[in-house]
Amino acid sequence: MTDVSEIPGWLATLTELLSTADGVADLDARFLQFGRDVVGAPSVALYSLKPHSLSVQGVATYGVSDFFLSRYEELGRDLDPVLARVLETKLAADNHELMNDEQWRASPLYRQVLHLHSFDYILQIPVLCAGDIAGIAIFAGTARWQGRAQLRSAASAIGRIVGAALTTQRRIDSAERHRDQVVRALDLVDEAVVVTDARTGQRHHNRQATTLLETLGVTHFDDLLAERPRQDGVTTVDLPVSESDRGQLRLSVHSVLADDDPTTTITMLRLHTHGRCDIPEVYSHLLSRRELDVATLVVDGLHDIDIAQRLSISQHTAKQYLKSVYRKLGVGSRVDLVRLVFLRALEDSGE
Repeated sequence: MTDVSEIPGWLATLTELLSTADGVADLDARFLQFGRDVVGAPSVALYSLKPHSLSVQGVATYGVSDFFLSRYEELGRDLDPVLARVLETKLAADNHELMNDEQWRASPLYRQVLHLHSFDYILQIPVLCAGDIAGIAIFAGTARWQGRAQLRSAASAIGRIVGAALTTQRRIDSAERHRDQVVRALDLVDEAVVVTDARTGQRHHNRQATTLLETLGVTHFDDLLAERPRQDGVTTVDLPVSESDRGQLRLSVHSVLADDDPTTTITMLRLHTHGRCDIPEVYSHLLSRRELDVATLVVDGLHDIDIAQRLSISQHTAKQYLKSVYRKLGVGSRVDLVRLVFLRALEDSGE
């Protein structure tokens, strides 16, 4: 009769180990630690499988040589009757359920691969995420390994615990990857954008916003957001930053509450001129007529879509002209262009 007294402790330890994993790679390492130090298995592996195709996405192992692993992937996987049973039924299985010891040692899998480590016993457990197989947990050892029966009794629970932990980690990894992609995209945006999360107290400035606020010396950004949003969730503030007889340099602060999360505010900052501040001759002669038109409208604070409508061109064409302006004047954003033009205007006016 199988002694199952240790199983609750095993499962509690596994849950504790995996619940504090920091990413999928750390989860793999913690599972191997469980198999080695808690269960005492001679060999442990955790395979990650791609959805639908079930091809191998990654593998973490303990207790096998690289040569063994390579040979299993090259020859053994297609010969493995235990794996075939697991993939077919989505249930844990071991070789004792499929054949006796003599048949096992005579099987192609054992003769070509498993004999390298004398694996007389192998248990494979499906790792399920939302009902689909996302991985395979494997424990293997020789005939002398004493913990086989207990492990087999705990197999289904182990699979569920690993599956729940893996599902959580994949969701976290996906969310973090999406966040990083959004952050990179924001840094490529031509506009200065600030995202404020009132629930967590976190705020993200894209590269353009960071440069703009540092240049203007704005240290208390919340002062710009002090005005309460209108009923439609939109706030617009326009304030002077610098002034000369040629006009004003102004900062427009346009904030919008996110539709699906009123605790998140998206703020767009834009420098623009008010009054007469033409593109100085030192820059205008470098530009074509149409590029000069686009640059002038940008300095006036117009969006790409507004520029396109004003000049009767497509928005894509307006963007291309603006990129050409940036390249010729050696600037990287609207903020840089407006500052360049206004500061030159101050110099020309003798201020």
